[in-house]
Amino acid sequence: MAVLSTRQAEIERSYRLLYGGVEFRPESAEEVRGRQEQEAAFQLGRLLPLLKSAGFSGSEARKYVAKTVGELVLLGVLTIFGLGAAGIWICPCAAALEYLRLRRLAFRRAEGFESDYTALLIALASGIRTGLDPLVALNECASLFPDTSLVRREIEHLDEKISCGLSEQEAIQAFAETIDHPDLSLFRVSFLLARREGSSLAHCLQRLGRVTRQRQSFRRKIKAAVAMQKLSSLGIVGCGLVIGLFQMATNSQALLDAIAHPVGIKIIAGGVFLMALGVLWMMHITRARM
Repeated sequence: MAVLSTRQAEIERSYRLLYGGVEFRPESAEEVRGRQEQEAAFQLGRLLPLLKSAGFSGSEARKYVAKTVGELVLLGVLTIFGLGAAGIWICPCAAALEYLRLRRLAFRRAEGFESDYTALLIALASGIRTGLDPLVALNECASLFPDTSLVRREIEHLDEKISCGLSEQEAIQAFAETIDHPDLSLFRVSFLLARREGSSLAHCLQRLGRVTRQRQSFRRKIKAAVAMQKLSSLGIVGCGLVIGLFQMATNSQALLDAIAHPVGIKIIAGGVFLMALGVLWMMHITRARM
């Protein structure tokens, strides 16, 4: 109970800082339901944030989900008719691979945004120090990046939202909301607090830029450190393939007899499965993360 009361006090304090002394009142179930219905024209459960992070808009996400579900159903039907009950596992595997592809697309977008994010923080801090309004300085920073930059697109989207009548606070809270990056929430909160309290934002932006650069440096060091482990796992699999090819070239009849034997084929299939599982697990635990 003490932990819950402490968390509630922290939420109320953050609410007062962001919204200026307004009494904190949790939303009722009806209010939450109404807000969720107005947020978007479609709701895709847990897939919605992932689809947004992967770069799909509302209409594109609906088409993608319909297309993917249709393909998976067709694949499942054809597999069951072709392989029987033994092929049921193919459809879940295809869905898992598609999910991993979406995660990869979301990571690449976040990585592309991060490549220009530190430059945005430094340019924004410099503009604020010259006396520009933080929002004006943020809009001016868009001209520093090429048209293909995700940072420029997000700044232009922010300007469009404000031009369409969205409040400054709502526009800042929605800045780069489709980018799955851990430092963006700090940027939004810092920007809103500086605007509300009138404090200097330049020093905070420099610290955020330093944290982001340290994160990038740490990720590069980790990538270099685990490169040897990846190579060793691939080398083990390569040795297994070389042994199999050598056995086939020197004594192919014994290999064929082992495959024809009910126990031998199970041992060979189990070994291949374990090697593939080991490589996949090594790639999973050493993959890059934000």
